[in-house]
Amino acid sequence: MADQGGIGHLREFDPTTADWSIFKKRMENYFVANNIVDDKRKSAILLNILNEEAYKLLYNLCLPVEPENKTYAELIPLLSEHFKPSVTVFAARYKFYNSRKSASESPKEWAARVKQLAVLCEFENNQLDFVLRDHFIIAYDKGRVQDRLFEEKKSITLKEAVDLAESKSAAQPSSFSSSSGDQQIEVKKEPAVYHPRAKSTHAAEKKPADPTQVVYSQTMSSVNPTAPQISYRQYRIQLLHREQQEGHDRRM
Repeated sequence: MADQGGIGHLREFDPTTADWSIFKKRMENYFVANNIVDDKRKSAILLNILNEEAYKLLYNLCLPVEPENKTYAELIPLLSEHFKPSVTVFAARYKFYNSRKSASESPKEWAARVKQLAVLCEFENNQLDFVLRDHFIIAYDKGRVQDRLFEEKKSITLKEAVDLAESKSAAQPSSFSSSSGDQQIEVKKEPAVYHPRAKSTHAAEKKPADPTQVVYSQTMSSVNPTAPQISYRQYRIQLLHREQQEGHDRRM
C-alpha cells in the first residue's frame, strides 16, 4: 500500500489481472487527492505498488538504466506503450456492432457495456453520442421495451433512452410471483374430465345354457305353466321320488 495516512489507497498492480489504463487513471487521481506533485515521490510510489512480475517487466524496459534512476514522466510512457492494446480499430468496431443486450442485463448495465466496447473504436467525438445511442436501441433485446424505443424521435439522447428503458422495464409484469424469495409459477387448472368405466367384456358375455336346464324349463312349462319355479336338483329329487312311488303301487 502507498501512503496509508492519505485519502484512499492504491492496490498492488498485477499485470495478469489488472488493466493498466484503469490503474494509471486511479493512481493519477490518488496523486491529485493527496496533493502529490513531486516527480520523485510519484516515481517511488509507482515502483512500490508494482508486484514482483510488474517490477521485473519495468526493469527490463528501462535497461540499461535502472527504474530508480528514471523520472515518473519517463516510466509511465514505457508501461503505457507495453500495455497498449493490440486490437485494431476495425476489430474493435466489429465487436462493438455485433454485441447484443442479454435478457439478464438491466438497461443501465447494457449502456455501460456499450460505452466500454466503444473505447477502442476511435469514433469521432462529434459522432460518439449518436453511435452509442443508436447501438443501445438497435441492439436492445427484442420485446416491448425495444418496440417503445423504436417509437422515439431521432432527437432522443442516450440518457433519455436509458431512462425510458428503465421505466418501461420496471412497468412490465413479471412472469413469476415471489412471496418468500422462491419463484412460484401459476399453473392453470384444467377442468376434470369424467371417463365412464368400460363394461367388462366378461360380464357382458352370457354363459351358454346348460342343456338339462333347458329341457327342465321346457318340461315344467308344459306340465304346469303356473307352477312355482324350483331348482333343477329339487326337480330331479321329486321325479325320482315319484318313480319310486309308482313302482311301489304297481307291486301292490
